[in-house]
Amino acid sequence: MGVVLVDENGAPVSADPFYIYPCNQTASDLFERCQTQWQRHPATGELAGLHYQGVESAASMAGIDMTPELFDDIRQIEAGALGAPASFEALDALNIIHVGFSDDG
Repeated sequence: MGVVLVDENGAPVSADPFYIYPCNQTASDLFERCQTQWQRHPATGELAGLHYQGVESAASMAGIDMTPELFDDIRQIEAGALGAPASFEALDALNIIHVGFSDDG
């Protein structure tokens, strides 16, 4: 599964898609569903982390079983996103487009 991030106009944020291993698909899908669950630092506007209660609710509403392993995966994705600068206000507005690809190599 490949993923392309696009802005609110549908223009790709990057020219290169990145690919997600099937074993990471559930975490990727859940993270995508949680884009409105970000907390921001009140003084700087920088991302401070996800509202974990909202993540758990999103998983439940999507019929995803929140396991300790899945929660660890979400936290790893979250840690990567925490490096986004405060000026990157559109993180929760990004659209994620899944692009299928063949396993035939």
